[in-house]
Amino acid sequence: MTHTEAPATVTVIVLAEAERLARAHAAAFVDARSPEVFALGRIPRALNIPSTDFAAGFGRVRHLLDPAAPTVVYCTSEECDESDLVVEALGKAGFKRLLHFKQGWNAWENAGLPQEK
Repeated sequence: MTHTEAPATVTVIVLAEAERLARAHAAAFVDARSPEVFALGRIPRALNIPSTDFAAGFGRVRHLLDPAAPTVVYCTSEECDESDLVVEALGKAGFKRLLHFKQGWNAWENAGLPQEK
């Protein structure tokens, strides 16, 4: 009999839930955009794991993330696929509670929510 890991749970969340989690410090935030775009503005305390170089980005921040804790992943907007790729890769890396903020950075910024540069 072989033991298999339970698959990651991925839940799509909207702006209000992302804001609540950020304000409560109740989840880690992962920005899947390029380092150059990440540097221009991001959700406070977000970590950068660019979809274009997941291995390097993940290697830099792995020690700051808990695979059992809620982890919110976002990119620019619902039209980008960078967060889709990072959600999938984090699931394969053993993360169990993934929250996909598909509306992304544009929705956060347009709502006038706090940002970090």
